[in-house]
Amino acid sequence: MERSRFHRSRPSRRGVWCARLAAACGGLILLSAACQQAAPRPPAPKSVPQRGGVCRLVIPGVSTLDPLYVTDVYEATVIASLFDGLVRYDDALNVLPDLAEEWRISSDGRIYTFTLRSGVRFHDGSPLETEDVLHTFRRCLSAAGQSASSGLILARLIDQEYIDGRPRFRISAPDARTLEIVLRHAYPEFLKILAMDQLRIVPRRYFPLDRKVEQPPFIGTGAFMLDVFQADRIELKRNDQFHGSPPHLDRVRFTVSAEYSGSHNRRLFEAGQLDIMDAYPGTPNDGFMPQAQRLVQAQLTTSMLVFNCRRPPTDDPSFRKAVSLAFNRTEFLTHSHPTLKPTESFLPARMFGFSPPSGRFGFDPAAAAMLMERSRHLGGESPSVVYLDFQREPNFFRLMTDTAHRLGFSLNSRETPWIEFQEEIRRGNFNVTIMAWTADTPIAEQYLENLLHSESQQNVAGYRDPVVDDLIDRLYREANLHAKLRIIQSIETRLQETVPLIPLESYVMTYLLQPHVRGARLNPFGICSLNLGEIWFDPVPR
Repeated sequence: MERSRFHRSRPSRRGVWCARLAAACGGLILLSAACQQAAPRPPAPKSVPQRGGVCRLVIPGVSTLDPLYVTDVYEATVIASLFDGLVRYDDALNVLPDLAEEWRISSDGRIYTFTLRSGVRFHDGSPLETEDVLHTFRRCLSAAGQSASSGLILARLIDQEYIDGRPRFRISAPDARTLEIVLRHAYPEFLKILAMDQLRIVPRRYFPLDRKVEQPPFIGTGAFMLDVFQADRIELKRNDQFHGSPPHLDRVRFTVSAEYSGSHNRRLFEAGQLDIMDAYPGTPNDGFMPQAQRLVQAQLTTSMLVFNCRRPPTDDPSFRKAVSLAFNRTEFLTHSHPTLKPTESFLPARMFGFSPPSGRFGFDPAAAAMLMERSRHLGGESPSVVYLDFQREPNFFRLMTDTAHRLGFSLNSRETPWIEFQEEIRRGNFNVTIMAWTADTPIAEQYLENLLHSESQQNVAGYRDPVVDDLIDRLYREANLHAKLRIIQSIETRLQETVPLIPLESYVMTYLLQPHVRGARLNPFGICSLNLGEIWFDPVPR
């Protein structure tokens, strides 16, 4: 989500894990008919967007629409239409006003003063007040350690004072439209932190301080309001009182399907039952639906082989390194998704600190066998490894089977539906899986903290290393870019030695749009990263 989010491979909120679906190539482009053989040109958009229509999408599941607890990109997609933050990103990752119409930063970089928009109302008609903003931040801080990482990040950055002997974070509301936040030290990336999905503002009357909300009402200030929340369907309706420009669409309908997969979604799209299909499994020029429009966007996402560092035998670094050396990454990347870009960096390709491939994760079966002998000495003969899958990826499973055969361990494969898959990952009921991690922000330290810090609830590998924890902590305190880069390089070196994860691919996502869809844009945060509030249909279906 997210957004580091939960996104599984073949299939991340943002800094969210996400189910990996195959993707295509390029930077952000809309491929017209001129880029596709024999493809008719989509109808020219009208000068004035048309109002009306129901936009239909499919997702594998949603467990909650509570912004604080969003963990995957599918939840983040819905949440982004229901809730707003103080600030937001544009498509170029610049920070823009949202519920805060303006802000000031003190000369020492520690005090941020925000002025709220006037006249903003929640979906139930109640006015947005600074107390709601304070409640949102307090809720996030109180959940640090139980929720996703936003609470940990705020607790690390926001200053504290002692009142009656008790510590209190320095967040206050001097008046009805003003919010003041005092940091421990200057942190130039703070506004980007505030744009995280988990910090979208919620009304205090519906979102208790001390628990996750799992059922409606999910009331925000966003462009759409929740109308239906069922196991098989989530439906949003236009918020005509939206503080910005009201959406063009009447409704957005998410079909929740346990059959969610590239092939299933493709059939629905071809039959005209979807208006937008995400993560299209193939290249933009493969001949499928040539009349469809294509959106292509490089993502802040890295696909990885993930080891459970809390469960034998993958709790043994020697075992994990043996698997890394015995796994033929080149064959996987060549035959799995040749349109994706191979990577050896634990950071996404567009993020500061990314390092290009240099052969760090080589294929060396002989060295792998030697390490495995050492691992057997530590962990016993012929261990059994549980491979957890969301959607069976035949090529990856074959390569994992080959790897197991080379190293003499047995591979027990389990395939589960999306919601169950997430729960099994959280419980640690696996040894290895393939997943993708999508950023919440374009900030390296925040990405690495979510993924690897021992206190992060999104550290699904269960990786605990005081060395890496300390290096991540130093990243937050370091302002010099050259010094930050050296710290990131030290983290990557340590991860190559301990191997909790094996980076595989940098993501480039492709969307298919029916010819009548207009106004769609993508951002770099995850699978379902569409601007639903700006989409319109031409012509509007009647």
